[in-house]
Amino acid sequence: MRRFVVVVAATSLAAGCASSKGAQAGNLSTAEAAVRLMKSDPPPACTEAGQVLGKSIRLATQTVNMKRQAAALGANYVRLEGEGSTGTAFRCPPELFGPTDPSAAQTAAPIPEEQVRLMKSDPPFQCVEAGQVLGKSMSLASQKANMKRQAAALGANYVRLEGQGGTGTAFRCPPELSASAPASAQPAAPIPEEKVRLLKSDPPPQCVEAGQVLGKSIVIETQQANMKRQAAEMGANYVRLVEGDGGTGTAFRCPDEVFAPN
Repeated sequence: MRRFVVVVAATSLAAGCASSKGAQAGNLSTAEAAVRLMKSDPPPACTEAGQVLGKSIRLATQTVNMKRQAAALGANYVRLEGEGSTGTAFRCPPELFGPTDPSAAQTAAPIPEEQVRLMKSDPPFQCVEAGQVLGKSMSLASQKANMKRQAAALGANYVRLEGQGGTGTAFRCPPELSASAPASAQPAAPIPEEKVRLLKSDPPPQCVEAGQVLGKSIVIETQQANMKRQAAEMGANYVRLVEGDGGTGTAFRCPDEVFAPN
């Protein structure tokens, strides 16, 4: 009898935890779901409403908590601070943004994975949040592939990378805001290495992803030379460096007219 009571109690506790977790992660009201969590400053027309806290080590729970707190303040925009676990809420005129109900993106039909863009910066305001994606790997290439696969299944064509890039927030953006699919640039011919730029920021929207490049050295000059060489072989003229030591990067092919002459 005692053993039976313990088993029942443990089962009830597990069920309660699962129920609490499920309630925490979902069931957002329309106002809560419409709150945008962005890294950049809001438009000038917005007014500050107060601070919000993620109160969790889990990205999905942080997102839910901050959206709920912002909505309670009458805010529809949160500028993420630090590592994204806290933020400043703002009240913005609704007409500044696109659709306010993310459910349209969450139920969208899947899209080809090659149409998904992984970027560090916020998407355009017209994009609608679709959900969280996880890299689930120690390998950068596998992280990217996993996030693209998950985003494509959500019908999302833009992922804003979070933290060190192993997680992200997926968005569904109007097709006219995205560059053409990366597959269209894959057959590009090699270019001179001196034309390759190594930068920390995202490339312009007209650029298309070409692949990964590796520094393969602990010496920064050698890292840069190796990445430029690899990018040039892909016909890529822009490398977005990975946060941290900068020893890896993502190569992009950009139209020559995007840059001023070297």
